[in-house]
Amino acid sequence: MKSHLGKVGLFLAGVTLALAGCSNPASNNNEVNDDEASLNGVLCFGELSDEAPCYWDGSTTAISLDTIGDASYNFVASIARSISSVVAAGYYYNSTTDEYEPRQWEGQAVYALPVGTGNTGGFAYCAAVNGTDIYAGGNIKTSSATVPALWKNRELRALVLPAGMAGGGMTAMTTLNDSVYVAGRYWTNGNVTSLFGIQDEEEPITLALPVDADSGFVSGIAGSGTTIRFVGYYIFLDGSAVPCWWDENGARTDLPIPSGFASAQATSAVFVGSDLYIAGNTLNASAAGSSMRAMGGGVTKYCYWKNGTPAILEAPAGYLAEIRKMDVQNAYGQAAFVGTIQDINDDSFHCAWVGGTPHIIGPVYSYH
Repeated sequence: MKSHLGKVGLFLAGVTLALAGCSNPASNNNEVNDDEASLNGVLCFGELSDEAPCYWDGSTTAISLDTIGDASYNFVASIARSISSVVAAGYYYNSTTDEYEPRQWEGQAVYALPVGTGNTGGFAYCAAVNGTDIYAGGNIKTSSATVPALWKNRELRALVLPAGMAGGGMTAMTTLNDSVYVAGRYWTNGNVTSLFGIQDEEEPITLALPVDADSGFVSGIAGSGTTIRFVGYYIFLDGSAVPCWWDENGARTDLPIPSGFASAQATSAVFVGSDLYIAGNTLNASAAGSSMRAMGGGVTKYCYWKNGTPAILEAPAGYLAEIRKMDVQNAYGQAAFVGTIQDINDDSFHCAWVGGTPHIIGPVYSYH
């Protein structure tokens, strides 16, 4: 398996899957279910055996995506449903220039997203659809800074950095009631982070962080009716993370960390009616016998919150759950959490927990 693009791996941990709501996932069943019909509506992206990008839509049959340049250097970061198919955002590593270039997929077709005259590259990290309009968000690299970028129907709309900020990027996106919501972060030369949320390209609102937080990340946006919730986490200097959500005014609500764990991250969110579901993972557990591998001196597990109440999402029997981003989505009214697992032979698989029952989707061939 190829391990590539390590320098962007932490940033990609916050990228969202832009989909709608799900039902109650509570279940104690951790046996793998191989009934493909149970995957109906589950959307997952990954790669083929040659490490070219692909996606799965409601089945274990992979659908290949077109590529530009070296196929194995095309990467999907986010996927969403469109009226007729799917759209995806991602990037391409140009080994000749040693630069990254933003990409967008519409169905299987791939398009190079513009970065502007004189700019050298960029990333597309999130995607969303509003009617016939297709959006992608990420950043572009200018001669002097990394700047947040929004593409609408493949046309670039770059943001101006606030005074005192050295760079920035968009990390989450959704649509609701014909409005487009995006979120991201700015940073200073001292790497101090400021988080923002934007509706319809209006003035950004600041998403509140504690004064003693070292940094933060917005990893998802959920909307229902007139309610918007930005979700993510903030990090202290000791590396501990606190999951949280912000309202449309930027006010923050911290989420409780599951019992037995020192910290956690919120990585994706969705509404089901008036219920808010947030997916994530715990960090630095003291509990023995965890189903997730140890990393950084601690043990981690997938988890989720329903209306603020935490619960653990167990890996299936005989597997370890891997520390890759957990997404929550609506699979046509079924609860679906999408992550990755590993068997005793160190082979990795994309896995969807539908109604709390895990289903293997397909193999993982690349880490990026």
